[in-house]
Amino acid sequence: MGQKQSRKCGEGIEREDAASNFSSTESVLSRLSHVAYLVELPNYQGENIVHDAVKREDIDLLIDILSFINNNGRSASKVILFKDRLNQQNCLQCAIVTTNKCVTELLVQQLTERDLFCAVKNKDNEGNNGLLLAVLSCPDDQGFIEMQIGKMNDEEASGLILAKNRGDKNALQLAANSSKLEMLFYLQQRLVAEDFSDHQQLIVSASQKEVIEWAIEHNDDRLLEACKVCQEEELRVWFEKNSYYSELSQRQLGIILPVVDSYAIPRGLRGLRGAKRHAFVCFNREDRENADEEASDLVKSLEDANFITHTHEWTSYVEMRNWLVDEIYQVKFEVSILAVFVMCHGSSGCLHSDDGSRGSLSDLIHDARKGVPAEIPLLVGVQACQKDVSEHPSDLDADAQQVPNSTINHVDITDYNCILFMATVHGRYAYRQHFITSFGKVLRDIQNASITDIFAATHRMMKANERPLYRYQVPEMRCTFSVPIRL
Repeated sequence: MGQKQSRKCGEGIEREDAASNFSSTESVLSRLSHVAYLVELPNYQGENIVHDAVKREDIDLLIDILSFINNNGRSASKVILFKDRLNQQNCLQCAIVTTNKCVTELLVQQLTERDLFCAVKNKDNEGNNGLLLAVLSCPDDQGFIEMQIGKMNDEEASGLILAKNRGDKNALQLAANSSKLEMLFYLQQRLVAEDFSDHQQLIVSASQKEVIEWAIEHNDDRLLEACKVCQEEELRVWFEKNSYYSELSQRQLGIILPVVDSYAIPRGLRGLRGAKRHAFVCFNREDRENADEEASDLVKSLEDANFITHTHEWTSYVEMRNWLVDEIYQVKFEVSILAVFVMCHGSSGCLHSDDGSRGSLSDLIHDARKGVPAEIPLLVGVQACQKDVSEHPSDLDADAQQVPNSTINHVDITDYNCILFMATVHGRYAYRQHFITSFGKVLRDIQNASITDIFAATHRMMKANERPLYRYQVPEMRCTFSVPIRL
């Protein structure tokens, strides 16, 4: 506070404005306890003693002054809310302008919630409230914003954020225009829904790539929805370039997938926060030599491709179906893709149990499909014959059983929005350790490849098999999912 000004007060004690030249702040203040009201008086510049300590950025001095105020029956809030004559800034706003975070936080701690609202709301002679001053003066650190409005309700915060200065700018606009993205992203989070909707174009346009990545990293679904509305093409490009390596939640996938042209399933590494790849491997061992070995090899291949696997050996179709429904329910909100592999004897559209009963493959797909949101891919792989036979084929490796001609139609996935891999086409046999083994080898060898490419490579490997009967087994792929998938 520069110049000294002397004034006789009380019992002849002389006050030195701004507490300048305090050799021992504590001892000086202790001698002023009976005239504590002096701390509220301004100097010739219209600043009180707290203004001066703030401008000095002297945290120790400020602590001593605030302790003195609180210990002598005076109001710290009243002193902090006092506005200087030159700039019409209270002590908190003065602290913000210094960009000293510790000083600012110390003053915030002294204020009640209502007084803090008043301190932030105050406009200086340029029409800037506390938030505007933070954006104008401070580095891009959301802390300077959060300490001001972090404990306010959204209605109060939103009003302060959108309050304009004499230049007709609010804090949101200034943050966007100055590319202070950390501040911008925090500010937009505190807007009420109506205000956010009115300003979403401004928020998203500030920096397209950074906005998308921030929304995903901070699970800000509202902002991600705004990216889809305002910058659909940019979101599509970002997703197709980055989805495989990103940690996306299922909610985020649900927002993005309707506008993309292809979907690279995120790797979903274990332990990270994003949605995961889950695979359920259900196999029947009855009259199926090496069935457990085939299932184990498939599980290993799936795990190498970052799937979390769930394995189940079953004897009854009904029991297997119930197990699958229960297990899917446990992970339904965390999957990025759901894969179900069934290995058993079969015939046209049917899966066969040990007790001779049969169950519909379509019903199983229906149960799996309704277990997760429609936008999440469902991949179903079936190792089972699709031929109605009256006797076993000559090669006992085939997954067929002696059954009467089927009255159940071949599986129809028209309404199920999924990808179906069948070990063989309708009316043909499927040989064990052929389709599933080939699929597993292909899955281990390639990454971020389309489902079509994986299937084609599987088919090529099957055709190259040296066993004569195996060469004539033709796998089938059907897809009703809305966009191409890559694993």
